Amino acid sequence: MAFKRFTRDDLDRLIASVGGPHLSLYLPPPPSINAADQDRIRIGNVARSAQESLAKHWMSEADAAGFLGPLRKLANTPALATPRTHGIAVFLQGDSLETFRVESAVKEHWTIARAFQVRSLLPSLGQLEAYNVLTLSQKRVALFAGTVDVLERRSVPGLEESFEQLQDSLTAEPQLQAHSAASSMRGKQGGKQGAVFHGQGGLPDSEKKDFENYLKRVDDVVCGYLRQSPATPLILAGVDSVTATFRSVCRYDSLLADSLSGNVDHLSADQLRMRVADIVTEENGRQREQDASRIREHDVPTATESERILIAAFEGRIDTLFIDRDASLHGMFMVDRGILKEVHHAPTGDPADESHDLIELAAVQTLKTGGTVHAVPTDAMPVATTMAAALRF
Repeated sequence: MAFKRFTRDDLDRLIASVGGPHLSLYLPPPPSINAADQDRIRIGNVARSAQESLAKHWMSEADAAGFLGPLRKLANTPALATPRTHGIAVFLQGDSLETFRVESAVKEHWTIARAFQVRSLLPSLGQLEAYNVLTLSQKRVALFAGTVDVLERRSVPGLEESFEQLQDSLTAEPQLQAHSAASSMRGKQGGKQGAVFHGQGGLPDSEKKDFENYLKRVDDVVCGYLRQSPATPLILAGVDSVTATFRSVCRYDSLLADSLSGNVDHLSADQLRMRVADIVTEENGRQREQDASRIREHDVPTATESERILIAAFEGRIDTLFIDRDASLHGMFMVDRGILKEVHHAPTGDPADESHDLIELAAVQTLKTGGTVHAVPTDAMPVATTMAAALRF
């Protein structure tokens, strides 16, 4: 069993599961190289404590032991015997157990509730879920679609993938006409060399202008293709003179300012993905800072009080939400009355306990209504609160 990267599709699936009981477990990387032994011990300890909680609040002792069977089985899988530098997240409900890698800092903790606890995984979504790379040179033009883990070449209908090949096709016909005329003249002149060039279909005088026109055609085709799907950022890759020329004619709104500079014709898709990783990381930071600035400068309607944020989240009015990933806020939120009642203890795992992690509740509701959530350290919050939101209205 491999630990998957957490994606938005995974998040949507997890937050859609409600009822109970749901076990959520987070483990940081082992502190030493004996990873398998330490993970086995930690998971075993969690299983014993979780069984007690389940037997107390949810089901019989025997049913609790059966419910936790997949978790105990996980403790002995080869995946845990491999040294790792990342944390892991485990979600168990019914017969379904899912595991994910956690790249951000995470503390060991577990919960049993009527829904999964996903807040600790939200920093993993603070990056481009999808992007495109357009490689440009006279020899090859190609479009790739990428995520953090994979970059794949796309077949784009109508894309002429090489300027050199296009030149050949444009000049082939006049060359053939010249060759035929020369053969005819040789026949008439007893083999004496003589060629007549008719000139139809030739290229414009300036090759630079030819190439610019070619890139305009590339832009037309690629933009048309990309606009068939939700907007995703486009990264250019190639020598500076070529990417600059394409940038001057490109009409794609989500073209990133940074390019991968250099000859990329020889790179495999995976090598290309690793080369653009820094651009993706920088874009993540740039987008996050732009969102924070909108809240700090009050460029849009904002909310910083927890009660107002929860009301706006349930009304679908949050465009962007920042949450302090290290803060705590527990209690009940009465949606119909818009009232928050804070408690000073974490949810107990008892199905009769109506308290929630209210920061997670706001984040999940924001995501359900198409908003963006940034889970950041305390010192990266736009303002000194546990939550801060930019509102749609």
